[in-house]
Amino acid sequence: MIPKKKQLAILVTLAMSGIQVQAQEAENAAAAADEKAIEVIEVSGFRGSLNKSLLEKRTSVNSKESIVAQDIGKFPDLNIAESIQRVPGVAISREGGEGRQITLRGLSPSFTRTTLNGMEVPASTDGTDSGGGVNGGRGFDFNIFASELFNRVDIQKSPTASMEEGGIAGTVDLYSAKPFDYDGFKFVSSLQGGYNSITEEVDPRAAFMVSNRFADDKIGVLFSAAFSERTVRQEGYGTVRWTTPVRDGGGLF
Repeated sequence: MIPKKKQLAILVTLAMSGIQVQAQEAENAAAAADEKAIEVIEVSGFRGSLNKSLLEKRTSVNSKESIVAQDIGKFPDLNIAESIQRVPGVAISREGGEGRQITLRGLSPSFTRTTLNGMEVPASTDGTDSGGGVNGGRGFDFNIFASELFNRVDIQKSPTASMEEGGIAGTVDLYSAKPFDYDGFKFVSSLQGGYNSITEEVDPRAAFMVSNRFADDKIGVLFSAAFSERTVRQEGYGTVRWTTPVRDGGGLF
C-alpha cells in the first residue's frame, strides 16, 4: 500500500504534467496560427551595386559620390541628369519638364566640368531645349544622354592634383559600358511609353545593349543605343510693345 504522502506527491506530479502538456499544445497551436497569419514579403535589391558605390567612395581621396549601372537602371528617369540629382549636394535645372543642367554645391552649371570616358565633352550643342534652341553657355546639357547608356557616374565634389582645370564647382565623370565589364554574353533592353494629357500623344522610349567576348576573352564587342521622342506643348500668352504711326510712314517704338 502506498503511503498517503507519496500518493499525494504522485498526483500532484501527474497534474503538473497534464498542465505542461496542455500548455505545450496551446503554444504549438498558437505558433501554427501565427505561421498561417504571417504574410510573406519578398524583397529584391541591388546590394552589389550599393557595395560598389560605397567602396568607390571609401577609397577616394576626395569628396566623391558614385552611381553604378544597376542603380541607374532602377530609376525611372528620363536622362542622366535625373539620375544624378539623387546624389546629395546635386540640384538640376529643368526645361520642358525634363532635367537639363546640374548644379554642384550651389554654384552655377557653368562651373561644373563634364567628361565622358575621361574626355571633356563640349557644352554647346544644337536643339537641346524644347524649342530647338542652342546652348550658348558653359553648362553641359545632360538631357541629350539616356541613363541606360552608362554603367557608372562619378561626381567629384572636391578637386585633386591629377584633375584638369575647369571644374570649380566639381566634375562629373560619365563612363559608358564596356564589353569587359560583363562575363560573356549580355543583353539588356527596355521599352517605355509616356502619355501627356495636353498633347494627347504617346511618346515612345526604347534602349538596348548587347555585349559579348570572343577569342578567349581577348576581344570584346559592345553596342548600345537609345531612342526617345517627346512632344512638348506650351500654352500661355504674351504682349508686345505698341507703336504710334506717324505721317511719314514710320513709327515710334
